[in-house]
Amino acid sequence: MSEQFKIIENKKMSEKNEIITGSLYQIALREVTNNELQQIDSDFYMSISDFIGKIRDENYDGIESKINRNLAEFITELTTLILRIRIGKIKKLPINTKKLLDIEKFILTSEDETKEREEMILASILGGKSKLLQSIALKTKTQLVSVRILKEVEQMIGSDSENYGPFKPEDIVTIPFENAQTLITENLAVKIRIEK
Repeated sequence: MSEQFKIIENKKMSEKNEIITGSLYQIALREVTNNELQQIDSDFYMSISDFIGKIRDENYDGIESKINRNLAEFITELTTLILRIRIGKIKKLPINTKKLLDIEKFILTSEDETKEREEMILASILGGKSKLLQSIALKTKTQLVSVRILKEVEQMIGSDSENYGPFKPEDIVTIPFENAQTLITENLAVKIRIEK
């Protein structure tokens, strides 16, 4: 690649970085200064994710590498702020659902499920339905969940009496909830969600 082409390419990237960071700052500012949920592009989170991925994939040396690392951190912090402010507003206020992004709806759906489960369990406890509670507890104990393995794990016997493993780092495995919780607590795995 010629030196002139590199300079043009770097200038284009620099201008794109300014546009992204400037618009991100404006979105954050609007969300912070307004009580109402602000309208943002439907592909907002995807665009940010793509942009951060490209910044992290680029191989620069020296000062350019440091600039890209700092830029990625800045964008990460602003995006985190925007998402948390928007979710906070959604939880507190009646919201025009047209302003909700699909990613935000996904977050809220899981919270609705949690609330429904909490109410069902409380109703079962207060309604004297101990057999239902026992059934739920057993199902939860042996329910299979997916985790990503972080460190080597030897073969184990699951809470469902089946053999699992051995596992290597980065393996994606489905094991009983109780065993997954043990691995997560010991920092050997992290829970992941695989949508069906």
